Amino acid sequence: KARKFFQMDEDSRKQAVKKQLIQYFGEEANQEINYVDHTMNEETWSEGCYAGIREVNSWTKYQNSYSQSEGRLHFAGTEAATRWHGYIEGAVRAGETAAEKILQELNND
Repeated sequence: KARKFFQMDEDSRKQAVKKQLIQYFGEEANQEINYVDHTMNEETWSEGCYAGIREVNSWTKYQNSYSQSEGRLHFAGTEAATRWHGYIEGAVRAGETAAEKILQELNND
């Protein structure tokens, strides 16, 4: 369905999205604020995958190094999650963890 959707021109995709939004949220959804048309398949680094897949043995070799802070640099994202790796829930949890670390640093300064 996604491939077929992105074969349509951008205006047709926009109209299809608006139709669905109106169906779910009512006529108020017809008053758009902004519309951005994007497909992750065109992203250089991810090429459309929703989560990075690590190579064989990387979990034991690198363990949780992606989620480890480096000085004042903190990482958050689905790959940094301790639970729900690869899902939005994991990304949210990793973001909350990074935010907590930053708040602790700010309180200690």
